[in-house]
Amino acid sequence: MTKRINEKYIKQLFETDTDYSEWFGYYNYDVISKDGKKMLCNRATFDARAITSEDTIDLGWYDITTGDWHFIDSTDSFNWQQGAMLQWMPNDGNKVIYNISRDNHFKSIICDIRDGSKRIIDFPTYCVTPDGKYSISLNYERCYWCRAYHYQSVKNPKYNVQVAEDDGIFKVNLETNTVKRIVKIQDVIAIDAPEDFKIAKHWLEHIMINKAGDRIVFLHRYSYGNAYSTRMFICDIDGNNLQLIDGWKENDWSHFGWKGNRAFAIYSVKKNAFQANYAKSVQKAKSKFSIMSIINWLVHLPGLRIIKDKLKPNERYYKVYEEEFGKYIFIQNYDNKLFNIDGHPSFTDDGRYMITDSYPDSDGNQRLMVFDSQTLKGIIIAKLAAPLSGNPASCDLHPKLSYGAKYVAVDTAYLGKHHMILFELKWDEIKKQISR
Repeated sequence: MTKRINEKYIKQLFETDTDYSEWFGYYNYDVISKDGKKMLCNRATFDARAITSEDTIDLGWYDITTGDWHFIDSTDSFNWQQGAMLQWMPNDGNKVIYNISRDNHFKSIICDIRDGSKRIIDFPTYCVTPDGKYSISLNYERCYWCRAYHYQSVKNPKYNVQVAEDDGIFKVNLETNTVKRIVKIQDVIAIDAPEDFKIAKHWLEHIMINKAGDRIVFLHRYSYGNAYSTRMFICDIDGNNLQLIDGWKENDWSHFGWKGNRAFAIYSVKKNAFQANYAKSVQKAKSKFSIMSIINWLVHLPGLRIIKDKLKPNERYYKVYEEEFGKYIFIQNYDNKLFNIDGHPSFTDDGRYMITDSYPDSDGNQRLMVFDSQTLKGIIIAKLAAPLSGNPASCDLHPKLSYGAKYVAVDTAYLGKHHMILFELKWDEIKKQISR
């Protein structure tokens, strides 16, 4: 299988090579320890299939210098896209946090890897504030009933509804083990709500904290059957100053990353007439047995989906929003030929350089790329085959920058199973190429 690395710009330091399937999961999380010696990962004895409620995985870390694996714990609360939300605690380089289930509820554990001691937190985690005092989370028991990657270990029928009254975004005090809902989903739905929101299913996804720890961005998703759409919101870390980001009516939103503390970039595809009219028609469907629901099912068949995709315009870019007088407004498009396929962006601490990936291109390869937001130049630094594309266990690269952006870790299945690769970025050479 294909693995093409431009060694002028990156150097491979470590690649997992075991009898197991190993991956980390989502981007914009701390996978490499602050000392640069340890790399977290999830380990499974199975691959290339959907996850069941009976499945468990092991959590652990590799000593990058020796290649030794160190076991932390096992969990049944995971998926192929996000793992178990395993991540280093920002305020203690010897502690990690991850999700589990106990007594038919999702929870999280903080573990000290030195002695294996564990402390249970009575609410799951999504991301942790930079000071390590709080986690920001969703109601994971809602996830199974929505698109949110189908966590299998808890299936609470209470949340099989269009809108869960107690849904929202939650702030968990990791010191006192207490939780507060900081954003109500009803408040999110009510902002600039079209009439057809009344018949849609609503949920929240993809929370991301800025580096200063005072703002969060998240996605509001809503569906009318198989079709779903996305809106983007931003608010203070306590839920105040909730703002809907303009542009959702004209664009399909996808993945995003903070660009410093007061700006972010989000991948966008401009809607064409077909998409707009199709979405409006789906919104009018009042029953799962309607004509439009049948059409909705048909356009998701492989052959017809190709036709639908070809109707999409070639206006694909990262849209950049920046705070101005307390409101986030559009300032720039990164419309580069590099970005004709969706990806998962992260930025260096100064907000200048973006590293991102792509879904498989026409050759079946995922790209790893670096982009200079000042010169608007970018380069492809690696291409890796994606043989599990379309499989329930599909593997995104999800590039994860280390502290100081010296390293980047990726998940890959170019050999036909999940494993991880750690690269060192040769910034001097990268900057010579794209920063002049």
